[in-house]
Amino acid sequence: MLRVATLRLQAQASDWLDRRQPDHPAVQIVHRWNKQARLLRSALGAVRAFDVHLANLAKVRATLTTSSGYEPRSYRASLRLIETLESRFKRDRKAAAKKLFELLAARGDRMQQAAAGMANEPVLQKPLVPPISAARLSGMLASIASAFPRLDAVSLHDFRKQLKSVRYLAEVAASGAAARQIGAMVKAMQVAIGDWHDWEELAAKASRLSRRKKEAEVLTDLLHTLVAESLERALSAVQNGIAQLVPAPATHDPLPASDAQHTIHESKPESQVPSPPRKPVQSSALKSTRYRSA
Repeated sequence: MLRVATLRLQAQASDWLDRRQPDHPAVQIVHRWNKQARLLRSALGAVRAFDVHLANLAKVRATLTTSSGYEPRSYRASLRLIETLESRFKRDRKAAAKKLFELLAARGDRMQQAAAGMANEPVLQKPLVPPISAARLSGMLASIASAFPRLDAVSLHDFRKQLKSVRYLAEVAASGAAARQIGAMVKAMQVAIGDWHDWEELAAKASRLSRRKKEAEVLTDLLHTLVAESLERALSAVQNGIAQLVPAPATHDPLPASDAQHTIHESKPESQVPSPPRKPVQSSALKSTRYRSA
């Protein structure tokens, strides 16, 4: 919750700064708060990452065991690897939490001073962002989409980061039902991309650990399959969102498919294309994980 609240306020602060001259008396106050907020968000994000990995591993474990708890012999190596990953993630989460507490102890006073500076500045006591119309939110999304004419596994995460400002500004300042609906659809796009990115990171960590363990191929193949499936869902969510929210350019003649302004590319470089699992696994048992916020 603290991480999400910080992200929302950072989005508002950035929007406020964009509409002010650099010599405005409150600009430095906002910059000081932003600096402390970035440090806090980074430390909170490190802890969150391990929570997400542990939750996703629990979902994968459920697909490798029967309802009675029996572990098929062909999956036991993968289950042992899951246990190893869980042990490492718990250890690393503990270290990340320790760094978070150390940050709060070392910079807590400065964080409180920065927050007090924001709270005590008269010009910052009213809403930082005026009500945002559906037209403005649509325009913001169109601007972001135009910067990413090709969306694929390489560019999708950067696209998601750019969506954050639209999502969080809509959550705090959307004016009217249409604007709130745009905010909800942008959030759905960002969540879908975030789910894919979480699975991709987990698969990469598992692959590094099991590089010399041939018996762990069932798990790594399953994870790569889940990455591919979540990528497909994310690209579909983005494609549908852009189609509904970004006005199509005016034209008298239909453009060839190769000239479309926003092309969603689902193909990945050959080296990144996951191999199908050696043993079929019913991945449909894995429910989509929602950790977004961001």
